[in-house]
Amino acid sequence: MQTSAGDLRSLVFEDGSERMCMVYDTALPDKPAHASVFTPSVARKGAKQREVRRKLLALFSKKTVRLADYRKLSY
Repeated sequence: MQTSAGDLRSLVFEDGSERMCMVYDTALPDKPAHASVFTPSVARKGAKQREVRRKLLALFSKKTVRLADYRKLSY
């Protein structure tokens, strides 16, 4: 599964209150496509947590990468 940092950063809560995700480039020499994704504290329980899970699943389900291709970094 993969997505772009821009797509993650574009997610906002349905009430328009704030961005849903913060993305930090945490790439390593052997994992250049790696990043860490964080959510604000308001998104860690209740309805907002469910909203985050739903939107992230939809976003990451759009495109999958074969493991062999990921290991070769050929995607």
